[in-house]
Amino acid sequence: MPGRPHDGIALGVAYSGISNEASDLDRKAGLHIIRDYELILELNYIAEIVSGWAIQPVVQYIHNPGGSVPNLFNDTPNQKVENALVVGMRSIINY
Repeated sequence: MPGRPHDGIALGVAYSGISNEASDLDRKAGLHIIRDYELILELNYIAEIVSGWAIQPVVQYIHNPGGSVPNLFNDTPNQKVENALVVGMRSIINY
């Protein structure tokens, strides 16, 4: 970025597919939730505050966490884990 030579931005995408064999096992076991895939989108920015110290905010969106798995902490049967938004901050100190 102009005027901020030590800053940076990144966009990441991660996809993890569940094999057809694993999905077929779920179907044969009579499960209501069939595993399929997980998709993660991430955006982060690193900003140098002063020389030797930077902060890095990060935002992640996770679609189908775990590849569509049952939510064991929900009283509603046969409900999968919901999509998630994760927001974080990292502090980096170089000395």
